[in-house]
Amino acid sequence: MFAFTDADALRSWAEGPIRWAAVRGPDLAAVAVESGAQCLALNPAGPFGGELNTAEVRALADTEGFDVHAVDPGSGLTSMAVRGDAGYELRPSTGFPSGLIEGVRRALEGCTDVVRAYPLESTIATGRRSYTVGLELAPEAAAPTVAAAICARLPAGQQLDVVALENPLREHLSAQVDPIWMSSNDLAGTVSGLPPEVTDQLRALEDGRLVGYPKRPLIDPLDEQLDWLVDRYISGDEAFRAAFRQAIGLTAAVALEDYGVRMASTALRDQSPAALLKGVTATMLAAQCEAEDPREVLIKIAPLHDSAELLAVDPEDLFDRAAELAGPDAPSYLKRFRQRHPESRSLDAFEWERLEPPRDGLSYWHRWWDDEAD
Repeated sequence: MFAFTDADALRSWAEGPIRWAAVRGPDLAAVAVESGAQCLALNPAGPFGGELNTAEVRALADTEGFDVHAVDPGSGLTSMAVRGDAGYELRPSTGFPSGLIEGVRRALEGCTDVVRAYPLESTIATGRRSYTVGLELAPEAAAPTVAAAICARLPAGQQLDVVALENPLREHLSAQVDPIWMSSNDLAGTVSGLPPEVTDQLRALEDGRLVGYPKRPLIDPLDEQLDWLVDRYISGDEAFRAAFRQAIGLTAAVALEDYGVRMASTALRDQSPAALLKGVTATMLAAQCEAEDPREVLIKIAPLHDSAELLAVDPEDLFDRAAELAGPDAPSYLKRFRQRHPESRSLDAFEWERLEPPRDGLSYWHRWWDDEAD
């Protein structure tokens, strides 16, 4: 479909008299989408112009929901911001096409700027639904550059929207859907110094069983798997522990972090200081993963501190012992948690509630969980 910015641009292209009409850009784009046009050619005879591909035409058609900031003709990337009254919704996809999943995986192969990719769907007030890939980006990664690279690598005919996920949206969505792609650094690999059964158990954490894990009833099979791993870590020598820490990828870190929170409930149920030590140690191990957000780790450590106080376990001694076990890179912000002002280390400060009586064995419940699907 052809479009012109003014009458002079039209006359430069037309060989003779031609009928024309003036329409708004979004209205023209909507017609192009409905008619199945493959592109919108702007001022084909100059003096300036270019072509908008199908994705860009769709973006232009959706300007009642988005403000289009810029279109990069080289990469094909459209930069947009959601308008405040657009009714934009983003949710986990229940029917993400398998072909598109494979396209995303191929596009991300070898990419070091993306940690995980999630299958999502977006909807705006017009009712248009788009398959969307949500990206958890590595530190310092530039979202527009990554999005443009992904779209450029997709096979011909495959299109999707790309959004960068930041907290709390990332944590909220990632709790409801498993990733369709994870970076190689996110996968626990075989590391020299670890017995095969330990490596196998770390790898087994990648099988998608983490969704909804933090709020499952005690005891869950994943609790037993992680309990075995943490026991092996604590009982191992320093060479074993160093190899174990090296093997922890992001998925294993998230599992250990969630296990730590659940140990706060286990400790209260069993009146067990040993469970507290395992929980704090697991959390400190998780925190050493470069891709982990310290703010998330602080949220998870608060129930362990509260549980220690209820059991009359000295939190300072507990955290010092866990830091010793977790190795020289144990984060100082966790070791100093006890030094925070009482109000800033309270359950309420981190959106936790203590359940009395416990619910399905859980003594701690995060307020975000009420809004999450299992």
